[in-house]
Amino acid sequence: ILGRVVGGIGNGFLLVIMPVYASELSPHDLRGKTVTLFQFFITVGIFLMSFYNKYAQDIPWGWRFGFALQAIPCLVVFVVSWCVLPESPRYLVRRGKHDKARKALVKLASGQSDKEVIAEYELN
Repeated sequence: ILGRVVGGIGNGFLLVIMPVYASELSPHDLRGKTVTLFQFFITVGIFLMSFYNKYAQDIPWGWRFGFALQAIPCLVVFVVSWCVLPESPRYLVRRGKHDKARKALVKLASGQSDKEVIAEYELN
């Protein structure tokens, strides 16, 4: 039961937060594609799990393994978002935290100069 609760909460947060975060971080010309790609992979995951469930229905513990299997991507997203990804620069700017927003932009766009990153962000 705990796995179902954790998986449900994790998937709920993932489905709401990640498209918004992806659209805020994507360049203007790629925003729609980024959010669409996210939704596409969610749909692919649902499709693959339906095949798994069809073949696991005769296994006594098969349905429980299916719920455990969905927790793996949720844990990966949680760890990556907690440890690697900064807060959204747009969110930080709205809150008046311009220095943190600048640091987040530089972290997200490694390989580009600070001025290029900030200029691109201001244009979009």
